[in-house]
Amino acid sequence: MTSDRAQLVKQLFQEAGDLAGDDRRRFLAERCVDDPKLRAEIERLLSADQRVHTRFLGGSPRATLKSKTPERIGGYRLLRRIGEGGMGAVFEAEQDHPRRKVALKLIRCAMASESLLRRFEHEVQILGQLRHPGIAQIYEAGTHDDGAGPVPYFAMEYIHGRGLWSSSKSII
Repeated sequence: MTSDRAQLVKQLFQEAGDLAGDDRRRFLAERCVDDPKLRAEIERLLSADQRVHTRFLGGSPRATLKSKTPERIGGYRLLRRIGEGGMGAVFEAEQDHPRRKVALKLIRCAMASESLLRRFEHEVQILGQLRHPGIAQIYEAGTHDDGAGPVPYFAMEYIHGRGLWSSSKSII
């Protein structure tokens, strides 16, 4: 698979993952109209993602951060999504005071089991104590109420650079 094709698959998978039911079917029909193999690949990835979250993580995939990303989390204005993983999503954001770019990591609230919250808190505590030029610094940790309950987050140093999975993404 070429890197352009892989990037397209990743983008469509992420966008389709934020949708459900008829909205997802319409999205895939529109975006994959001339490429049934692409649609089959995205559907296979979505199915695997659902199985992982249901069987192993005890939640539903992409269930927070609703399909519409909030414009603000606390004292931060979200600019764009820069990454996503099993626990949640990372956004490039702008902190109000002091004004600076940060990386803001949000946990998926539907996945917020007690053990996941403990892991998240453990990550915050460890990262907050580490001092090394190769490790992004934690600035703040807290929760944001998205209407469905508190969503844990932490803000950390934003480092622009080459991503691990592509040649032009920012990394944290």
